Amino acid sequence: NTDYKPMKTTLKNTKEVALPKEAEKDLIAVAKELHGRLVNKISNDQTNNLPFKTFKEELVGYSKNKQFVFPYFNDDKSEVTGIKYHKPRPYSTEGFKCTWYLGWYLKDYNADKPLYICEGEKDAIVLKESGFQVVSSSNGAGSLPDELDEIIKFECIFVYDNDEAGEKGALKHALKIKKVSKNTTVKIAKWNTDLPKGYDVADDFVKINKSDTYFFDEFD
Repeated sequence: NTDYKPMKTTLKNTKEVALPKEAEKDLIAVAKELHGRLVNKISNDQTNNLPFKTFKEELVGYSKNKQFVFPYFNDDKSEVTGIKYHKPRPYSTEGFKCTWYLGWYLKDYNADKPLYICEGEKDAIVLKESGFQVVSSSNGAGSLPDELDEIIKFECIFVYDNDEAGEKGALKHALKIKKVSKNTTVKIAKWNTDLPKGYDVADDFVKINKSDTYFFDEFD
């Protein structure tokens, strides 16, 4: 599992949409364009096999390079502050820094319920679709955002990938939260030992899906 490291790039270099120079910073237009591409790619008979409701809510997109694309919003979700292009060659729009994916919901989450912290956006999408309070770091297992004050009021449960990077990252990040707030309850979810290396929340979606056909990972 390769840690995600944002790299600087201008929107005109993403080669995803042709926008005039004055509109290069109109990230919401880019997000909607790429989301439309994902919607067009998904046929009606596939929607039951995907977290489609959350795809629409979060304007998840799909690039010409066959990457999932995840817009990041401001706190009231009125604007897109950055766009992250997923594997196999992850990169982001210029000025993007480590932050919480789905962090715009933190102010609305119930502090009496656990907050699940996933390793990546795809995992977070699946848990949100299933009704969980969830965020993920844009840097995956590599690092957490500096803004920890907004999560220490929750019981934090790390659900990282079933591999060495995920295990080490979860432990490192759990200790970081405890260092900031000793009173915060922090837990690390453990996958069953018979599961394959790299198994994650998105993989587990297959097991709870009612259909035998699964398309989520086939897009990557």
